[in-house]
Amino acid sequence: MARQGRAGPALAAAGLGSFFAGCVGTLVLAGFAIPLTEVAFLFGPAEYFSLMVLGLIGAIVLASGSILKSVGVILLGLMMGLVGTDVNSGVARYSFDIPELTDGISLLAIAMGVFGYGEIISNLGKPASQREVFSADVKSLMPTKEDFRNMA
Repeated sequence: MARQGRAGPALAAAGLGSFFAGCVGTLVLAGFAIPLTEVAFLFGPAEYFSLMVLGLIGAIVLASGSILKSVGVILLGLMMGLVGTDVNSGVARYSFDIPELTDGISLLAIAMGVFGYGEIISNLGKPASQREVFSADVKSLMPTKEDFRNMA
């Protein structure tokens, strides 16, 4: 939609969808909160370790491409997760006396860096005449009735 000059309705549709999905998710979570707490109290260290291993194996299985690359990315993520203050002891881990790293590495900063650098490298790999430069004005934010029908 943004490439057709309709970036405003695309953003509004994404925002509305996110709002309604968040409301439904909150209601479902509130409905299952009491039964989930009873199950959570039954978990011990062995169950938490099993869930962690299951999550890592699931991430490897769901990753497309090379298994070696997916294992490497998962290990990199685990290493970045170690940076920050230990919850149990309060000791800073891998912060190298940099105060900003005592809170850990921000997921937002990582996501912006990965996607931003990826886009920059992608554009620099092409000749200047083939680079895609997208600029459009936001004319209106509200999607039309037809847009709502297409979203459903």
